[in-house]
Amino acid sequence: MYFIIKSCKFCQKINQNILNTKIQLLYFSRHFRKLSKYKKGTTILRDCQLCNTKELFDKTFFCLNKGKEEKSLGAVICKERSCLVRRHFDGKLEQGCGKCPKNKTNLSNIQCAQCHKNSFCNTDTFFESQIFCWEKNALNWIKNKGTRVCKVGVCFIGVDKNKMGLVQGCDKCKRQHNLAKCSDCSSTSLCNTETILPPPIKCFHFNSKFQQNLKINKTCHHVYDSCYIARDVFWRVEQNCGECPSKYQKCVKCNNNFCNKESLLPLTTTTIKQKTKITTTSTTTTTSIIPSTKIFITSEGQINKVKMNVIFIFAFLIIIL
Repeated sequence: MYFIIKSCKFCQKINQNILNTKIQLLYFSRHFRKLSKYKKGTTILRDCQLCNTKELFDKTFFCLNKGKEEKSLGAVICKERSCLVRRHFDGKLEQGCGKCPKNKTNLSNIQCAQCHKNSFCNTDTFFESQIFCWEKNALNWIKNKGTRVCKVGVCFIGVDKNKMGLVQGCDKCKRQHNLAKCSDCSSTSLCNTETILPPPIKCFHFNSKFQQNLKINKTCHHVYDSCYIARDVFWRVEQNCGECPSKYQKCVKCNNNFCNKESLLPLTTTTIKQKTKITTTSTTTTTSIIPSTKIFITSEGQINKVKMNVIFIFAFLIIIL
């Protein structure tokens, strides 16, 4: 009597391999198993691959598996040697097989990191060890959390003087040739904030057109390196961060904290003016030096009074002539 085995799937059980009470499994080689003769039957050799050997386990790639709303962590066999971790912006993690999307629009609401060195690599600690950077170009007001792992492991923040804005991203400062100020970091994710830049300049801030004698000590934006004080045609004061505005003829710039004091542009100045007084006589012409003081008008009432005096004198001259 012969036993013909058309298919065989055996599981390895260390030190004891019993199929049933009549057939005993003996180790023959790595891929072959020998069945003992049953009654008068003949020994049969079949190519029977064990599915739970250590060798096969080592060749199989596993990933940790968990949905966004799930609390328990499981495992899954992956066809590709790649695991990923996704962190949604509400802080919840999602783990499983696969690779992070290449299209940035597919990562608008999540951060993604992938690994492939060994099974079960997509742990929480693996994700936390990855470097993500704040991302922003000079023309945007709002920075965004980077959705992809920074492969160079360094984040930067710098000042674009041409576009007058901050730039943030993944890279080293030495590669950012168009930035006036730049600092980089690699300590933790999202480390490239304004705090790693040199302290910004501080200036007095005042505008007599809109503020009622309220002067503020202002910390300037990082794009500014100077302070200024200016006076308009009525000698009203303006103080702020930055360069002198082109609309002012009287303006002084300085480069130290709270340097834009009113003493840089005093309200009145005393000068010596040379006036020539010519007296027509038969023999002499005299010239005299008259000291005088410029008095600058500081109110709307004084301006109107001067205007009325000029108009009155002009009308009087017309009548006489």
